[in-house]
Amino acid sequence: TSSSPTTSPSQPKHPDDMTLLEVFLSHPLVKVGKFFLLPYLLYLSYYSLLLQHPHHLSTLTLNILSPRPAVGVHSPRQLLIVAPPSSGTVQIQKELKNKLHLEMGHETSDTAWNFVRDGTVSWFHGIRFLSSPPSNEDLVRSFTAICGNYTENMGFHPAAYRVPENRCSYRSKWDDCWRKECYAILIEEWGCATRGNCEIG
Repeated sequence: TSSSPTTSPSQPKHPDDMTLLEVFLSHPLVKVGKFFLLPYLLYLSYYSLLLQHPHHLSTLTLNILSPRPAVGVHSPRQLLIVAPPSSGTVQIQKELKNKLHLEMGHETSDTAWNFVRDGTVSWFHGIRFLSSPPSNEDLVRSFTAICGNYTENMGFHPAAYRVPENRCSYRSKWDDCWRKECYAILIEEWGCATRGNCEIG
């Protein structure tokens, strides 16, 4: 009688016999990382499609889905509510969102990555209605007090306004890049309502 050949489980390749791609894909960090990378890519795709490129979604679905058009970060919004800190701004934002189905943000107006296409409830946006200090030195001191000494409990961060024009890293909470972005936003925003030239929605 002839015996059938036995098959042994395939042995892993020695690194010297592997291609560069095989070495990369077999690395433990890559094997584990894909379980984190895929959800992150889905997260980015969700916001990118719905907020930045909704027309692509309409095209891909042959207009079966007709999402709301994108609103640019510099485009005007329907509503801006300004109130002092700790005056119920979070509750107001939730009421407008849940009862009136408005896309309202709280202390954020960045429409590229947030559902805030109808407006914002904020205390910091009140700087739009401030008059300019009597001198440039006083204005610089005011800017430096905000941008030079950042604290998380201040309730303001440049990322809440727009995608950083200086390409600052979101992995860094605060650095020179965010500081420059802070100054740039304050230059645009401070007193812009009194001048009638607000650029950010």
